[in-house]
Amino acid sequence: MVLTDQQKEFFMNFKDYLENTVIPTVDEFLKEDPSDLRRARLACITLAHTKDYVKILYNSLADGYKNRLDQLSSDYELINDICDATKHSILRSKNRNITKASDVSYHPHEGYGVFNAPFGFSTFNNEGVYVRLQNGNLILVAEPLKRVLLFFKMELEYLENTDFMRDK
Repeated sequence: MVLTDQQKEFFMNFKDYLENTVIPTVDEFLKEDPSDLRRARLACITLAHTKDYVKILYNSLADGYKNRLDQLSSDYELINDICDATKHSILRSKNRNITKASDVSYHPHEGYGVFNAPFGFSTFNNEGVYVRLQNGNLILVAEPLKRVLLFFKMELEYLENTDFMRDK
């Protein structure tokens, strides 16, 4: 398969966005300060929008590519919910992991017992930005962020190693 000029442009847009915007933004959060709420929000926003770049490319290709995005897990849904809550403040849809922007916080343990931590959490090594799900569970934002970033990095590597991309 030979790509059209437009498909090549879609691929280059995806590659540029991932390498020059998403990866540096996520790395700044994960490596420099995983307790920085602003960086966590920006990492989620840039990563959530990566799907838009891939979707445009995959929709322009054969049907076999469209289904590749189905491999995005509930981790992506959570990152997308954080992105949307950051933008809209409140999420009204019932099928969301979170309901409001304040569900993402650096201080997840307020109101818990003697050591200010729920059962199963140490107050010493769990610093970072958390998200409180609708079911009350707390998740470190860094964990799903890493998995979704890995998915998109693997998609880029997959695309770069397919036969038709070698003609670019």
